[in-house]
Amino acid sequence: MASSTSRRVRLLAGTVFLVLPLIVAAILGELAVRWREGRRTTPPGTMPTIFYLHERLRPALIHNRDYFGWVHTDSLGMRGHPVAVAKTPGRIRILADGGSTTFDATVTADDSTWPAQLERLLVTRRGAGSVEVINAGVPGYAVIDNLIRLQSELYRLKPDVIILLQGHNDLNYALIDAPPGDPDAPRERPPTTPWALWLARHSLLYGKLKAAWRSRAATWASGTHGSAGRDPARVDSAIARAVERFRRDLTSYVLIAKQGGARVVLLEPVTVSGALASPRDSVERAVWENAFAGVPADVVFQGYSGYRRVLREVAAEQGAVLIPTGTWGIEGAVFYDHGDPIHLVDEGARRLAEHLADALDSLGLLQAHH
Repeated sequence: MASSTSRRVRLLAGTVFLVLPLIVAAILGELAVRWREGRRTTPPGTMPTIFYLHERLRPALIHNRDYFGWVHTDSLGMRGHPVAVAKTPGRIRILADGGSTTFDATVTADDSTWPAQLERLLVTRRGAGSVEVINAGVPGYAVIDNLIRLQSELYRLKPDVIILLQGHNDLNYALIDAPPGDPDAPRERPPTTPWALWLARHSLLYGKLKAAWRSRAATWASGTHGSAGRDPARVDSAIARAVERFRRDLTSYVLIAKQGGARVVLLEPVTVSGALASPRDSVERAVWENAFAGVPADVVFQGYSGYRRVLREVAAEQGAVLIPTGTWGIEGAVFYDHGDPIHLVDEGARRLAEHLADALDSLGLLQAHH
């Protein structure tokens, strides 16, 4: 009996000896990450604790969240100043929708995003209280996610104009996402344990490590299924399927948005390469291939060409307004985050806002309508 008790004591002591250092290391790591995030001088690369797992969407933005002063979400989950559900009479309400390039994840503050700068420009031209621009972008969202949110949440805002900036995420998922595991249950969400959910909401260290692992795993996996295994015929087929899926999702979005009474503006994506059909040099090529987990830049540009064509065709077919951006000069590394071909810094967001304000005015899209 004494021997059995002694073994249990030794086992418990050994377990504590092994586990306690891990717990201490995790706590110290968490404190170190939080200290770093609270004192950094450049925009955070990832902000995992501002997201939660939505029941129908990819991770959504937590409402009423302040991420160390860099990002604020209001009671509706919008970035920036608080938004009321009810419109102010006489004020034009513009909804800026999309993914991280609308959310503007790499600018230095809420008021540096292109939707915030667009609002300031339009108010300056039209007078105080004349225009409201709501930043409804959510990092990681594709058009189908924007569509679901439009139907389930954003419809209540009754915008006069919706500006959709999309294409990057749809293409990214088409080229580097892993194929569904069970063919009889496509896109089944992997099971998530309660402790993983808690860590995702509360631990910066866990979120940062998870993001780093996902990025690395995508790079490793790109050799087998990224860009359809590099076989030209499979690449063409994969891109053709992705383009048609983009067409269906975009058409549905435009139809639903118009049904709600909004004028729909499709904004052509801006990139570090501008309107070019290929990267301008080896440095720019490497930036593109790093962003798309090793997928060849020529494949990525082939995808963008198809998506731009769809934007033009859907706009013409469904009565939306397409605003091209290729001549706006928002190209070159100076306007984008370091090593990133699509995410703008403050100056890039400013230039996008200025050109967009001019386009909205010249097209008469901000005139009162019923």
